[in-house]
Amino acid sequence: MDPRNHIHEGTQETDKFAKPDPDTDEFLSPSRPLPPSVPLTRGQRIGRFLQLHTFAPEFFPPQLQHAAVGYVCAVLLPILATLFLFSILRMAPSFHFIETPIILMVVIISLGWGTVPGILATLVGTLMLAFVLQYSHATPMLTSNTFALTQSENIFGLGLFAIIGLSVSLVTSQTQHARRAATRAHHQVESLLIQTETIFENINDAIMVMDTDGKIIRFNQALQKLLAFDEDYPSLPPAQRGAQVLPRDEYGNPLTLEQWPLRRILQGEELSSSQPADIILQTLDKRTIHVSITGTPIRSQHGRIIGGVLVLRDVTQRREQERRTHEALASMLIMAEALVGIADSTTSEALAGKSNRDVFHRLLKLACDLLGYRSASAVTLDSQTGQLQPIDVYGFPSHYESHWWQHVSGVSLDDYLSPQQIAQLGAGQVINFHLSERRKPEALTYGLQSVLLAPLRIGDRFIGVLSLDYEGSGRKYSPAKERAIASAVGKLTALLVEREHLVRERAEARARELAALETTRMMDDFIGIAAHELRTPMTAIKTSVQLARRQVRRILKQQNLLSEEMVELVASVQSFLTRTERQINTQMRMIRDLLDVSRIRADQLELQPENCNLAQVVRECAEDLRDMDAKRSFTLNLPGKQRIAVVADVDRLRQVVMNYLTNALKYSDASQPITLTVSMERDRVRVAVIDHGPGITKEQQSKIWERFYRDPDVEVRSGSAVGLGIGLHVSRTIIEGLGGQVGLESQPGEGSIFWFTLPLAR
Repeated sequence: MDPRNHIHEGTQETDKFAKPDPDTDEFLSPSRPLPPSVPLTRGQRIGRFLQLHTFAPEFFPPQLQHAAVGYVCAVLLPILATLFLFSILRMAPSFHFIETPIILMVVIISLGWGTVPGILATLVGTLMLAFVLQYSHATPMLTSNTFALTQSENIFGLGLFAIIGLSVSLVTSQTQHARRAATRAHHQVESLLIQTETIFENINDAIMVMDTDGKIIRFNQALQKLLAFDEDYPSLPPAQRGAQVLPRDEYGNPLTLEQWPLRRILQGEELSSSQPADIILQTLDKRTIHVSITGTPIRSQHGRIIGGVLVLRDVTQRREQERRTHEALASMLIMAEALVGIADSTTSEALAGKSNRDVFHRLLKLACDLLGYRSASAVTLDSQTGQLQPIDVYGFPSHYESHWWQHVSGVSLDDYLSPQQIAQLGAGQVINFHLSERRKPEALTYGLQSVLLAPLRIGDRFIGVLSLDYEGSGRKYSPAKERAIASAVGKLTALLVEREHLVRERAEARARELAALETTRMMDDFIGIAAHELRTPMTAIKTSVQLARRQVRRILKQQNLLSEEMVELVASVQSFLTRTERQINTQMRMIRDLLDVSRIRADQLELQPENCNLAQVVRECAEDLRDMDAKRSFTLNLPGKQRIAVVADVDRLRQVVMNYLTNALKYSDASQPITLTVSMERDRVRVAVIDHGPGITKEQQSKIWERFYRDPDVEVRSGSAVGLGIGLHVSRTIIEGLGGQVGLESQPGEGSIFWFTLPLAR
């Protein structure tokens, strides 16, 4: 039997009970009173009483299931029973059980329509019985020993009949009411089971429930879709299941049996949303996926483990997006470092020969990695002959690469492109060219079909072409973004070409200085373009995560409709989304720092000073720090003043404080405390962040404020190791722009104190 279909029998017929019927079911239950804020009139209270104690037979047609029908029957049936009794008495005057037909009608009315109609039938029956007794005394032919009673005996008999009728009415109607309530509760339980099963099956995360032996006893469709297993897989022992999915840790190392999340759960460990198990699995259809696993053991009422629940969340796309983002940031950083290294070179020997070839080769490789292309090549144009001159090639098969180096020098750009296409490249446009359209059919294609051509230009001078294998694109970005990045890489390549040309000609020192400035400017342009292009997808991802969190919060507001287990599962999803948003904010902060560096270099960093409360800004940053790492020991020291007035850009000031705090978190052990102190110094206020990290040497302290600089002797102690070395550079620029100063006090092995000062507002 499929564990996913293990549902109580008969649930297929209980859909009609999913919602309460306002004329029966839940709306007739005494346990469902009106809201206390609604005042009831006397008529409403009477109507409410009649509604709660009146129902109708279930076998009646819907149009007859009304309270009025019960009242009509409560009057008519005793009368009909009396007429029937008269017919019996005429045929058998000595009939002794004259109350029986009327009592029978009372029972029928009570069972069918409830307490109130039963009481009404009893009253009508009592009156009809009195009428029978009176009529029998007035009719000599009916007078017998049966009716030879005194008036007091008749009154006593009628009273006894009324009491018996009322008792029968109350007992039978309450019994029927209890039976209906039990039936209604049964339908509600079945409806709840159906709803729970529907929720279980429609949760996007994969869920499986296991017994103490690790055997899967329940799973949803998401798990089957995630692992792509057949119907025999859940019944396999845990070892055989693990052998098919090959669990590995996030670094690709195989997991031992004791490290399996399944085994850890059954041993009593809880995998919470804050510390999930991130592993790599191979599905049964040979796909490699990254999953984040949370779970908890299932315990009996005595605390004994009787099973466990695992929730598997597919984070493959998120991991791939993180990898691409890290690769893009790393590629930009390496490109920037390569250009900075060239700009710092002072001798032609440093750029001559093989070392310069390595720079071009690394640049082409980084361009392919960044865009997801298979191969790339770069050529220059001879200013006199117009023939191509090879610069470098990357990603070609060995036989194509050797031929390319030998024969590309004798080829002209006119052999491939039309004059109009060459003019477009000369104007700085990036074009897509299909090699089947080449002007000379004998011109070699080297196995390529479609290429993206980016011009190499220095100023307005067209000096070469960068060719990228567009057919093999992994399509990480939109075509417009691909062209923008290809254009930026082309500018960098052209800059390298020009730099090489200037060095080889032993240009004067002024020419080398101008080339270095141009290199830096182009690097800043590239950083600005790339950071801007990266910010758009990250913003979209952040928006999607925020929308998902809103949906989860909306679900949690209706937790009274969910089981406790489902509430915990939805809460775990909310925690995952919070963690994802926190990581996205980290990436967005790095991209923002890149944009700030570009603006600083272009002297376009805007500050909007205004009167603000520095104490409030620092307090908000401290709260953000606690949200980032709630387990970290943190101390905030503020002076007695509730308001510290300064003239500053609030957003930029918060950026500086968070940069200081983030560095303290990153370069000190997780067990070490961090202190944020605000103190007054005459007409200035001083903000300092104190950590207990490894400290910084005097030599490194003079460089720590430079852009892209990272101390090679200091390792990241906690948190993410990703960093561009530009946070302190941006912070210094902001503080100095606001009229303040930055500083550092540190000794190796004794921690560091990063501080800044701002003038107090008058």
